[in-house]
Amino acid sequence: MKKLFTQSNSRLEFVLNKALHLDKLNRLIQATLPTPLLNHTRLANVRDGQLILQVSNAAMATQVRFYGAEILQKLKKEAVFKRLKTIKVIVDPINLKSAPLEGDQNISKESSAIINKGTETIKHQGLKEALKQLSGKQKKTKN
Repeated sequence: MKKLFTQSNSRLEFVLNKALHLDKLNRLIQATLPTPLLNHTRLANVRDGQLILQVSNAAMATQVRFYGAEILQKLKKEAVFKRLKTIKVIVDPINLKSAPLEGDQNISKESSAIINKGTETIKHQGLKEALKQLSGKQKKTKN
């Protein structure tokens, strides 16, 4: 039993150390990212010379790819990133919140009804809730 607890504890320690290390690396990355990417990008992992970045949406993924060479060049100046070769981008809108959009954020009643109807068949709870919230942003009609 003691051996099992020790093995379990060492795994927990490994996971904790990995999380702390990734957090430190994420802070370094945030310091080098171009301004448009700051609120939309975070480190997911570093593995085999590949930097894996998580972004909030497809538009930000395109921006990261556009700035990729510049990001790599800046990061390679840090000793911990010397061996980086590539950047992989993954889109995860549920876990990484986008900064608010500028301008009109309301949708038409028709769009709201379509989105509401579509949520009836969605099983992913996070997506379902996000769509329900979106469907509630109807344009106010003037009387």
